[in-house]
Amino acid sequence: MVAPKSKIRRLAGGFLSVLWVLRTIILVILCISPPGLFVILLVTELRDKKEAEALQLEHERILRTIEGQEFFCYTSRQRSRDWVESNVLPQLAEDVQVIFLDGKTPKCPLPQHFISYALRHLDNVGFPNVMIAANGKMLDASLHHELYNAINQNLPPEQFMEHLNAAQEELRTEAARSTRQIDKLQKASPTGGN
Repeated sequence: MVAPKSKIRRLAGGFLSVLWVLRTIILVILCISPPGLFVILLVTELRDKKEAEALQLEHERILRTIEGQEFFCYTSRQRSRDWVESNVLPQLAEDVQVIFLDGKTPKCPLPQHFISYALRHLDNVGFPNVMIAANGKMLDASLHHELYNAINQNLPPEQFMEHLNAAQEELRTEAARSTRQIDKLQKASPTGGN
């Protein structure tokens, strides 16, 4: 049986009305969403910025408490780990703090968030890495190439240790130089560093 034309017109009109309502809802959502989305993004960004600033302040506070502390960081990569643990760690000075990076998780007596932050902000990325806390900063040097040269060329561990000791000495010199520069700036300031 064929539907009468009036019934078809009513169905078509109803369908067009539903489409018009859906179009209106979509337009309203599009008009409201960008400002709402903008507010949500702004609030999230401000919260993240506040958290980052708090983390940076905490990082600087911890750095001041460990001024002069030296670190040696190596990774869980099996090839280098075995070599470092058998040839390097026994020869490190007792006052050097060892950081074992197990995947992305640092193992160290210091707070994990502090070490993670320090490792994310290294100037010389590559492990193993030697670091020293100096003047509210973490100075660092990568020994990646030296380590893998020693492993690949089957060099004596003493040759790698010479590189490690030279890198530590260079960091100590850089730390002392920056301390002298800060002292000069403080003496030259109108308040005399007070």
